[in-house]
Amino acid sequence: TQYIDILQNTFIDGGLRSLNLGGSTGAAFFRPLGANFEAADLDVAGNLFIGSEAPIAYVGSQRVRVWNNTIYRPDKWVIRILQESPDTTFYQAVADGEFINNLVVVDNNMSIATNVGPNTNSATFLFAHNLWYHLDQSNWSGPYLPVSEIEGVIQSDPLFTDPSVGDFHLLSSSPAIMAGWPLPDSQWRDLDDKKFLDLPSIGCLEGGQTTSMNLYPNQSKKILFPNPSNGFISLIEPFKNLVSITDMSGNVICQMAPHLRNWDLTFLEEGIYFIVQPGQKTAFSPFIIVR
Repeated sequence: TQYIDILQNTFIDGGLRSLNLGGSTGAAFFRPLGANFEAADLDVAGNLFIGSEAPIAYVGSQRVRVWNNTIYRPDKWVIRILQESPDTTFYQAVADGEFINNLVVVDNNMSIATNVGPNTNSATFLFAHNLWYHLDQSNWSGPYLPVSEIEGVIQSDPLFTDPSVGDFHLLSSSPAIMAGWPLPDSQWRDLDDKKFLDLPSIGCLEGGQTTSMNLYPNQSKKILFPNPSNGFISLIEPFKNLVSITDMSGNVICQMAPHLRNWDLTFLEEGIYFIVQPGQKTAFSPFIIVR
């Protein structure tokens, strides 16, 4: 199973696993012959999950992206990372999953946020910009994750409109608004079929308001790589003029000389930054520094 999108759905009490992203297929049944993963390159975005023992299960899968979903009161786990086909001479171990911009609300029914099974490569997973809120523990320190999360939001009330009647829209003061990473696919839309903003809300419903200013009109044009990076960045084409590096608030961090193709930005802290040409209010594609 490869190249499948699971977008804009509502899953209510989805049994043991609302989404089993992978499986435990016998090697004799694999198609095409020689494939060595259960699933790969799946995208899960803009979905609402209510209940179920584990809404999200990565099972023997590779490069599965779970972005901008809302998960509400799962029965036991939020995520499972499993390898149910343990013959590593044939099967690749589950690896390179992403869990980003998701809004997760749990209660005391939760056993542990992430259940990690044997023979997995959970250290390769990426967790970033998720909002975690525990209804029953005001001093909750956050979820167990197999790796450290990048800029997660812990124990901050997401301020839903009224979850008791199934209304998971965000109030205007919600900390989830404009708190997510820019989406990797500009075609993804929220559960209401509304376009996510350039700086999206966390969760399955966009709560921000569209402004007249286009933060980065060239988002679809790749101008640098890798992105995210550890601070060493190469440009597809160097800039002809001096450019500024700004943070998400528009503060100028530094300026980069023209005609340079390779930048060393390892002094920057982990986060999202923008490239701006002096005298202009629009910015180029955001880039992300990770550690």
